[in-house]
Amino acid sequence: MRKAAWFCLSFSGTAALCVLLTGPVAAPLGMLCALVLGMASMLLRGKTQLRALLLSAGVLAGCLCVWVQDRLVIRPAEALTDQRLSVSARVTEFPDIYDGSTYVTVRLTQPGVAHVKCRLASYEEGELEELVPGDEIVVPVRFRSAAERNGEEIDVYFAQNIFTRAVCTGEVNKTGRWRYAFLYYPRRLSEGVYAESPLMKTHRPLSLRS
Repeated sequence: MRKAAWFCLSFSGTAALCVLLTGPVAAPLGMLCALVLGMASMLLRGKTQLRALLLSAGVLAGCLCVWVQDRLVIRPAEALTDQRLSVSARVTEFPDIYDGSTYVTVRLTQPGVAHVKCRLASYEEGELEELVPGDEIVVPVRFRSAAERNGEEIDVYFAQNIFTRAVCTGEVNKTGRWRYAFLYYPRRLSEGVYAESPLMKTHRPLSLRS
């Protein structure tokens, strides 16, 4: 158990530090330091050597995870910003309906586009309200950055694994249901509980409005 704790603490601490130090060299520099620490630990003996190896392995894994996510997820998603495309997507959450706007989280499935979660917004009545998790849609959109809003840097979207935003610029076409849509049944069940709750109108996270 203590061995796992050494690894987990160094992994989580390093990952958090790399996220805070968002410069392009933070994760590679951390991986280099981990390799140096790992080689230096060969000079130690016994439990001290084992702890040093676990620490270096945790640091290396933490930096590697952050680097891979940045290269394969965040950068491709940010590259979509300001582009106007017609994309296919799969609905993953129930819509959040407000006065004059509706928001829904989808996963992009369009070939050639990063397959990440996207916060889709519509300011037209009736376009997104009837969608449920598992629906597959095609919609023309204009992408926005998930890393900033109104000129200010934010992380509320990244915290929920949403890496891009988009606004509907045309009609939303429902093309069918995902073949594994039954996996969303727990969400449908929880949504039914919320629908019967007097707090139904206040449970939605206002911070996710575009």
